[in-house]
Amino acid sequence: MNKDNYLHLKILDSTLREGAASLQGEHCFNDQAWVEIAHEITRLGVDTIEIGSPYGSNNVSSVQKEVAQTIGNSCLTRNSYQIHPDRSITVESDETYTPQISALSTINQEQIDKTWDALEVAFLPIIHIVVPSADNLQKLQYPDNNRFSIAKMTALALDYAKDISSSNTNSQVALSFEGASKTNYYHLDYLIHNALDHGVDIINLPDSEGVRDPWSMEKLYEYIFKIITAENSEVTISAHNHNDLGLAAINSLTLIKTASQYKKDHELERGFKLQVEASVGGLGKRAGICDIFTLMAGIEQFSPILGPLKYGFNPIYSVEVANVVFAYANMMVDPKSPIVGRDVADNSFNLF
Repeated sequence: MNKDNYLHLKILDSTLREGAASLQGEHCFNDQAWVEIAHEITRLGVDTIEIGSPYGSNNVSSVQKEVAQTIGNSCLTRNSYQIHPDRSITVESDETYTPQISALSTINQEQIDKTWDALEVAFLPIIHIVVPSADNLQKLQYPDNNRFSIAKMTALALDYAKDISSSNTNSQVALSFEGASKTNYYHLDYLIHNALDHGVDIINLPDSEGVRDPWSMEKLYEYIFKIITAENSEVTISAHNHNDLGLAAINSLTLIKTASQYKKDHELERGFKLQVEASVGGLGKRAGICDIFTLMAGIEQFSPILGPLKYGFNPIYSVEVANVVFAYANMMVDPKSPIVGRDVADNSFNLF
């Protein structure tokens, strides 16, 4: 359990996974862009950079390995924020850290092998396994299996990922339940306990269709915190919210608010470990995912109701990073884009 009374929030940037997967044709990132974008993202001071799915083409895999080797072993600096119980905020500059490098895999062991091959050169690698939990997605992706056989395969995948990465004591294994926000609570309870029994370090709860509201997400997060409090408070709870109804940022902030309220209501002595997955400009499939700039500005703006909380970020580079990333995609940042759009960033009222 955390050694202090604060919630500990990590930010995972998924621009090179969720964002890259959504781009087509002339907008796709080339090999050089992958490395340059990764370097740009480090300027933001995020905790984790997700580098895609290495089980794809050999070219992409080699680029991902290069990112894991270089950035995954670098020593970076960022601002460190502490929202205290009295609602005051302390900001310390030049906190040093090494970013975690995450890469995606399914429960297929061959794909896990390729993912680890790209990651193992990083100092803090994360094998990120994704498996469907919602009934419709399970039937679509694993038509010859039922929910319990999929859970068994997931357990085997977790065991395998933990085993092959055990040579690096800093490695972690994350598990995403695709469609978690639309999964029956009783089945989700079974899946989470199954994952905890097999040593998962991070549990990610996506709103994969982007159609849930903050109130239903609050109930989901409360349910999960109840399980984690009883079983293993060292496990990180992560949010990955799509933006089909424009609610990705508020649903992600809801994770933090719910954790803070749950801790207060249950008089817990220690804080939870949290993570939010986001991307530059919200790049992602369909309407995108949580925009990292909206998220971080929201944390600062609504800090009185989110603490006590610790996190790191470098807001000063937001506009520059957004413009560089979109340029590599042969796109322009929408002038009306929150925080980093020209019409917003040039305004005298700046949330950062």
